[in-house]
Amino acid sequence: MPDLYVTQEYVALFPDGESPALSLAVLQAALMLLLALAGTLAVAFLSLALGECGPLRELGRRSLVLYALSAPSMNLCKLLLFSLAGVDLHDAPFAAQLGVGALLALASVLVLVPVERLIRRHLPFLLGRRRER
Repeated sequence: MPDLYVTQEYVALFPDGESPALSLAVLQAALMLLLALAGTLAVAFLSLALGECGPLRELGRRSLVLYALSAPSMNLCKLLLFSLAGVDLHDAPFAAQLGVGALLALASVLVLVPVERLIRRHLPFLLGRRRER
């Protein structure tokens, strides 16, 4: 005779000798997988439903360049600051680390903006555009 396990969320039948805790973990994992699949399908169907949306397309094109260049510009700034300038923050107070992190992010943006403008003006084929003459 199987064991009956009842909670407020669901009712489950367990064969003899099977642990309810293990079965609950399996049920929870299956539920998480189904929810992840449902979320993925929802995003896919939403993008199909939107179709062509000019403002979103332009935002996507601009963010693509920024996302692609943000890590290299941040790495360049970190190299300049920590390796070449020799700044060591291991034992620095939290406020100093936070301030240097904010300055590092600002420096990264200052490197990123001119490169992004250069790509938009002189290398439009990288964005799938033709050069405007």
